[in-house]
This record gives sequence, C-alpha cells and structure tokens, in this order.
Amino acid sequence: MSECTSQDPLIIMGDFNAKVGQHGNEKAVGKHGLCIRNERAKSYPGADCYSDHIPVIAKFRLKLKNEKRRPRKIKLNLALLKSDLSLRQRYSVNIRNEFQLLGELEEPEEQWHQLITAITEAATEEIPPTERRARQRWMTNEILEMMDKRRQAKNDKHAYETLHKQIRKKCDEAKEKWLNEKCKNMDLCGKTKPHIIYQNTEEIVGRKTCSSTG
Repeated sequence: MSECTSQDPLIIMGDFNAKVGQHGNEKAVGKHGLCIRNERAKSYPGADCYSDHIPVIAKFRLKLKNEKRRPRKIKLNLALLKSDLSLRQRYSVNIRNEFQLLGELEEPEEQWHQLITAITEAATEEIPPTERRARQRWMTNEILEMMDKRRQAKNDKHAYETLHKQIRKKCDEAKEKWLNEKCKNMDLCGKTKPHIIYQNTEEIVGRKTCSSTG
C-alpha cells in the first residue's frame, strides 16, 4: 500500500478476525483452529476508542497482479466506403484476392478464421481510421496526445504533474486563440451577415434550453 499513488482509490476489504491456530486459546477456541497463528500484530488494550473491542494494528505486504492494459481499438471510417468510389474499388479488389485463398483450405474452421483475417487486414490497409472528436471545439490533437501520455504516466507522480501543468497551459492558449478567431470573424461579418454572428455566438456560449414551470 505504501507504493500506491495518491490518485489511486484505495479499498481495504476482508475479515480481520484473529487467527488462533492450533495452539489452543481457551478464551476463544481450543486446539481446533485453522491456519497459523499470526504473530506480526500488536494490540492496544488501553486505547480510548469508545468501544468494547481492543484495536489491533498489524503491518502486511500484498503483492498485486500486474495490470494488463488492453490496446485501444482503432475505429475505421467505414462511411468512406459509401462516398469514396476509388476506396471502395481498392477494398473490393483486396477482398477478392484474399477470398481466392479460401479454396485451398479444407477445414470449415480454418476457412472461417481466414475469412475474418482477410476482411480485417483489407479494411486496415485501405480504410483510414476515424478522427478523434474532442469535447471542446478548441481542443487540438497535440493536447489529446499529451492527455494520453499523462494517462500512461499515472504511477509517476512527478511526470504526471509536469504533464498536467503543460496540458493546462496548452488548453488556455488554444482556447484563447479559438475565441480570438471567432471574435475576429464576427467583426469582419459586421451587420451584413447576422446569421454568422449568431452562429459564432452560439458556438462560444453553447446551446442553452430554458425550461418553463407552470
């Protein structure tokens, strides 16, 4: 527990009743207890804790299993197959070439795995991934990449705090730049294009719905 970072939630669960063992303790149980008596603990009978129980303090070490992070799934932009004719043709040719190899396999299970592999590899080679959508309009790809690095450096407190400060600074700069561009665009439009002014104002302030009470 001493190696856990302050950001991690720490939950201690379990039954902390004493292990009497088979040595015999007539106040608790005879020579029929399970496990081995735990000698690495200390009781404090004089503690004033407003309870009829005696607090027991012990130190123990727990070896945690290494956490395996699953690789992030890459989402492909499948909508391009409908809009991009050349992409659809390249994908069809790639799939057709892979399907020709299925006739050489006799086992149905092998054909099934080969079919899935062919479709996946052809899609990965030809179809580009979808762009990440930021929650804020002023968010940049550079900031999103820095957030990924900060997430990976969670167990390194110094690196985490350094990246956090850099991200805050980049966010302030990106937001200020985005607001200045919107305001400049609104000044250029003037009174000739009020719909653009309204649109930019809505993007800056955000959509707000008013609920009426009756």
